[in-house]
Amino acid sequence: MKSFSTALVCALVAVVLAACGPNAADHGPGAAGTSANPSPLPDSAYRAEITVPSPPQTLRAGEPAAIKVKVKNIGNATWPSQGQGVKYKVDFGNHWLDKGGKEIIGDDGRAGLPRDLKPSEEVEVLLTVKPPKTPGDYILEIDMVHEDITWFKWKGSQSTKINVKVQ
Repeated sequence: MKSFSTALVCALVAVVLAACGPNAADHGPGAAGTSANPSPLPDSAYRAEITVPSPPQTLRAGEPAAIKVKVKNIGNATWPSQGQGVKYKVDFGNHWLDKGGKEIIGDDGRAGLPRDLKPSEEVEVLLTVKPPKTPGDYILEIDMVHEDITWFKWKGSQSTKINVKVQ
């Protein structure tokens, strides 16, 4: 009877573990979390060609503004649009620099990719930025970020910099 009880307990533990573990059906094509990867991509994947079709020349101090931004994946791996919550996905982001190039506001705005972006693919999104509260001449720097891992510029990619007058 003791061996039967032990076998029954083991079977119940196995059923409970299977019920609590990930379901393979939840990770098929199109599943929400399929692209999350908590590890860095190869350095050669962090290559972006960022363009701003109509760059702003003037923005109002402290007032959010939506800017149309395009990116082309010129790296050699797919960028994930989904993560584990806000972690591990690739997003657009921006910083504000003074006219000498020193960062004065980091991690200002974010905009997510609408889908995973394969090499050579391009997307366009609206990035909401919030200019500094003090009027003056600034540089808006736009880059891609692999959340909780790295900014693309830190891996050798070119960010895009736009001179903006804040009034």
